[in-house]
Amino acid sequence: MKDYGTVIYRKETRAYVIGKLCVPHPDDNTIPVEIRRQFAGLWDEVFAYAEAHPECVAEEQPYVPSVPTLEEV
Repeated sequence: MKDYGTVIYRKETRAYVIGKLCVPHPDDNTIPVEIRRQFAGLWDEVFAYAEAHPECVAEEQPYVPSVPTLEEV
């Protein structure tokens, strides 16, 4: 099994992010079928890795923009 290191899980879309690559869930209907087919094998590999190494999986946190201070404005 390949070592993917830290994997980010996007709960909303059930996708995994490894490095800068987003591996979509095979059932994500917002992604074209051709792309889902291309990633299906990789998704299975990353899913198996995530199941075997839950300590390496972190759920993606929503982006919260910083609020500038008065001095920064």
